[in-house]
Amino acid sequence: MSVLEESPDADISASIVWIHMLPDDTKAAAEASAGIIVDRRVRHFHDPHQRLGTAIAAGLGWEGQIAWDIYLFYDKDGRWTEGPPAPLDFMHQCPWEPAHFRTGDALVLGLREAMQKMLEKTIG
Repeated sequence: MSVLEESPDADISASIVWIHMLPDDTKAAAEASAGIIVDRRVRHFHDPHQRLGTAIAAGLGWEGQIAWDIYLFYDKDGRWTEGPPAPLDFMHQCPWEPAHFRTGDALVLGLREAMQKMLEKTIG
C-alpha cells in the first residue's frame, strides 16, 4: 500500500517526475511506469533534460548534482519562485548525502512520517 493510499481523503496533490538518468529512462518507459501509481491526486511528468533534478539539487545545497530517487514533502503554501521552495521534509536514495538517505523499510517508514508531518501542518 502506498503512502497516498493510506490517506485517500487527504486534500493533497503529488507530482511524480520521471527523470532521464539511465539509458532506459525514456518517455515511453516513464509513461509505462506511470501506471504503478494511479491516484486522482497524482500527476506524472517526464524530465528528459534533468532540469527539475538539477533545480532540486541546487535548492538543497547540492550544486553540481542531479537529484533523483528523491521524495519531497511541501507545505501547502510553498511556491516555486526563483527556485524550488524548501521542503518540510525529504528523503532520497542519492549516495552523496547521508543525512536523508533511506532505502527499504527505512524509506517506507520515513515516507509515512513525512506524510504525517505534512498532513498535520496542512490541517493544523
